[in-house]
Amino acid sequence: MAPDYKAEWIQNQTTLKLNDPDLGMYLLGMSGLGMPTYTRFSESSPLQEGITDTGYRLQERLISIILGFNEKDLAGYYQRREDLLRLWRPDMTPGILRITLPTGKVREIQGHLLNGLEFSDSDRSYVTQKTSLVVRCPDPTFYDPEAVYIDFGTGGGGSDNLIIPMPVPMFVGASLFETTKIIPYEGTEKTYPQIIVTGPVTDLVIKNLTTGDKLDFSGVTIANGDTYTLDLRPGYKTVVDAAGNNKIADLTADSDISTFSLQPHPIALNGDNGIQVNGISTTAATNVSFLYYIRLLGI
Repeated sequence: MAPDYKAEWIQNQTTLKLNDPDLGMYLLGMSGLGMPTYTRFSESSPLQEGITDTGYRLQERLISIILGFNEKDLAGYYQRREDLLRLWRPDMTPGILRITLPTGKVREIQGHLLNGLEFSDSDRSYVTQKTSLVVRCPDPTFYDPEAVYIDFGTGGGGSDNLIIPMPVPMFVGASLFETTKIIPYEGTEKTYPQIIVTGPVTDLVIKNLTTGDKLDFSGVTIANGDTYTLDLRPGYKTVVDAAGNNKIADLTADSDISTFSLQPHPIALNGDNGIQVNGISTTAATNVSFLYYIRLLGI
């Protein structure tokens, strides 16, 4: 059965529709779109019965694609072969496989051609060709290409504090920035956000109340007009200021930069991640925002 979804390959801003009869291109089949391969790890003590499961790691994803194309003449046939080889040539820049589901949802994954496009004569009939290829995706998760932006608001008023003597002290003014929001994450695999902090703020702490992970800048002042950008994605794990200087050392030693993430259901019930942000010495310019992509184990 022909796929009921639309598929495109995007390489260096060039887009090829994989199932477009008007262009003589047909997507005959695709596999490897579901659950990726993963490995579970374990350990055991000398006298332990059985093992202790210590977690898992997703492996690379391999997606097999079967294409067919036909042309009006031999010139067009060989030109199509050349165009496909050029588009999928070995390159350090990954291509993007974009799939549009019948529901209208768009899913993307990045990868490189691993093998294929051999154009076997046994799969050819004059100007009609059937061919296959395999795309290797180092990150095996699909993602929604539309980023989600969550703004935690600003500190408000001026920088002068007044503390009114009460059984529970209450800050008057905007020197205290403390807020909690529920981020309803809809993915099926955890996502690592990028966090943008706009100063001024001192002793900033960002905590995921659902997982207990935190990013703690206690003892650090982010100046007015400066920004700290935390990129928590695997392979990045960076903290830089507005000038691009490395500020990862400003995090306390017990911060969880390696694991801080938004978790899916059922780790976070209904995908609801409670995020708490607090700091002092803030003004109306102070802000914290999250930028992330919804990630999925498969489609």
